[in-house]
Amino acid sequence: MTTTVHSIFADSVQKAEAWVNDMMEELNLHDPHRACSIVRGVLHALRDRLTPEEAVQLAAQMPEVIRGMYFEGWKIHGKPIKMRHKQEFLDHALHHARIEMGTELEPAIRGVFRMLSRRISEGEITDIVRTLPEELRELWP
Repeated sequence: MTTTVHSIFADSVQKAEAWVNDMMEELNLHDPHRACSIVRGVLHALRDRLTPEEAVQLAAQMPEVIRGMYFEGWKIHGKPIKMRHKQEFLDHALHHARIEMGTELEPAIRGVFRMLSRRISEGEITDIVRTLPEELRELWP
């Protein structure tokens, strides 16, 4: 059997598509670009709030394509960013989503967290939630 570049990446792309489709369904979206933007924004805010070690442990359970999006532009120096309040987290996620969100940002964040809770091991989610201040824990399902 001949291996092509496409076949090498096909599995990862398929897994990433499943994540995006899950997000589209979770938020009743019909635009995959918008879903990817929301996922990127929330993942970047979460990544920046976690210790580098915890951020890497979370990434290890992501499909390669999503992992690439997650680490895009990451600078390990100065992490974690101490976002203690929900509004700080919302603002950080919005900045990284790079889209207009309006009033739907908090439900979108909750949706990404529900999706992560289904796709990441329970132990890893427990570790992540434990590191967050109470106001941010309230965003998890």
